[in-house]
Amino acid sequence: MADNRNPMLQAIFDFFVAQGFIPHGYCMLWRADLIAMHLTSDLVIAVSYLTIPFAIWRLVRGRDDIRYSGIAILFAAFIALCAVTHIFGMLTLWFTVYTAQGLFKVACAIISGLTAYKVWKLLPAALTLPGPDEMRTRNRQLRQEVKRRRIAEKQLQRAHDDLRDANAKLEDRVEQRTIALKRANEELERFAYIASHDLRAPLRALMTLPDWLREDLEKVMEVLPGDVSRDLDEMKVQSVRMDNLLTDLLTYARLGKAGDLEKVVDGNDLIAEAVSLVGLPEGFRINLPGDIGMIRCIPAEFSLVIRNLVCNAIKHHDRATGEITIMARRRDGRVTFEISDDGPGVPARFSEKVFEMFSTLRPRDEVEGSGMGLAMVRKVVENMGGAVRLSPARDDTRGARFEFSFPQERIAP
Repeated sequence: MADNRNPMLQAIFDFFVAQGFIPHGYCMLWRADLIAMHLTSDLVIAVSYLTIPFAIWRLVRGRDDIRYSGIAILFAAFIALCAVTHIFGMLTLWFTVYTAQGLFKVACAIISGLTAYKVWKLLPAALTLPGPDEMRTRNRQLRQEVKRRRIAEKQLQRAHDDLRDANAKLEDRVEQRTIALKRANEELERFAYIASHDLRAPLRALMTLPDWLREDLEKVMEVLPGDVSRDLDEMKVQSVRMDNLLTDLLTYARLGKAGDLEKVVDGNDLIAEAVSLVGLPEGFRINLPGDIGMIRCIPAEFSLVIRNLVCNAIKHHDRATGEITIMARRRDGRVTFEISDDGPGVPARFSEKVFEMFSTLRPRDEVEGSGMGLAMVRKVVENMGGAVRLSPARDDTRGARFEFSFPQERIAP
């Protein structure tokens, strides 16, 4: 299908939207409290800033005796552009409009620089002090202002109390939203489980269809045409791939739902058992230096993490031989595991993308997989109260290095 988009309009769109970048919401891990805090702050600041230029305009219109109205207009423009930068601060939580944001910042910088220049230029005139009579008049006015300020302080205190009550209500709303989000996630996982389970039955029938077609066609033709045979093979490959994907999706939905209890087990034995289930290819070996000791975990889920990380290292290796090293260290009541390999490694810009569901850095025709392995690793580790990350290789060497840790306060190291 031909692409009917205007190239020039597309180029302008790509320039302003900054294709390839991620919104700031990802940097905040989409935490509702952080998003709400930044969004609310930028919104209040932007609205406040936008009201100031109108006040300046009203002042200039209402006071004919103001001699330097030009600098007042510069101040109004400067404050309005500051408001726009905060508006873009809100937009970049969801949209990658960094180029447009930068252009407005440049405009704000120019206006602010010009305003600063005008202020310094008018400074000598501003340094002129008023006379004694005017000072006495101003002192009387100041005493009156002190009285008004005291009244204003009382009003401010009342406003502070109102704000405190509003904050308490806001915290309650955030808590309610958090509960609703948790409920929505649980419903989504249930949906994924039901949908995947119901899809597997017809898929099993489809997996046998290529073999049936091949048998029927071979009864009619002595030799199948090459393109027909390839199509049948591809049909079977794709159905098997879909079955693997649904299997991984079911596994992902079940994580944390099986009700398995944590146990204290020997770390070396559990890792050895997990590696044996991988089916290590000839030419690859596992290096397990040191004694890991006893660890508290859900054995089935911990084994799933080790298998996925080892399989990931093997699948993405670019040589026929390789070495995978598994180490552990304990500190401050936590145990940290490090799984490193001597493969080609992963660019730093993909250090978060690799943990997304269905994420693959290479085409599935080159590396077979559902793209769910590392997503399952993250979910299991976070369910254990831990965290996982992709770190740079040590000493700038080849390879990838995955680290994950979780608490171990309840057992001795």
